[in-house]
Amino acid sequence: METAQGKVIRELIVAEPLTLTVIFKSYQDEVYSGFVTNTIFEEDDGVYLDYTLNWTLKPGKPAAQPDSFWQETIKNAVLHAKQLAES
Repeated sequence: METAQGKVIRELIVAEPLTLTVIFKSYQDEVYSGFVTNTIFEEDDGVYLDYTLNWTLKPGKPAAQPDSFWQETIKNAVLHAKQLAES
């Protein structure tokens, strides 16, 4: 995947149909390590998406993007996942 700023993001993506979970693990990133999980579940007559971001800066690396960038990126990713789930 390439960001709007031209940075290529590599991830290992694993889908688990039994738990309705998708894991996106950071792969060969110079600044960050970690993973994101998306899990769909039903509760109280509704369908929900649990989106958990677990990224950390690698030791000695400065943040590549400001917090506002990540807030907007996460918001867009969640909205996109919601649209896919509803269709």
